[in-house]
Amino acid sequence: MISLRLWKGKCQDEGVRIIVNYLLRNPNCTILELLDCQITPLGCEFLNRAFTPRTGANLTMVKLDHNPIGDAGCALICEGLSRN
Repeated sequence: MISLRLWKGKCQDEGVRIIVNYLLRNPNCTILELLDCQITPLGCEFLNRAFTPRTGANLTMVKLDHNPIGDAGCALICEGLSRN
């Protein structure tokens, strides 16, 4: 089991895109915490890909506390999780 935890990393949306690409190549990562990393709905759109079962990511826990994802980002996350 691999965990990826970034707190106040300020990775923003571009960093999330890179993290998702990592997750898709490393299915052993099951925990993702991106707390206070300045992620917006665009970053949630990238995360949406990691929640699709056919991609190979095996996330069992995701924490996105203290990010300005708003309603649009929440809807994207919910959409991805509903397919999982």
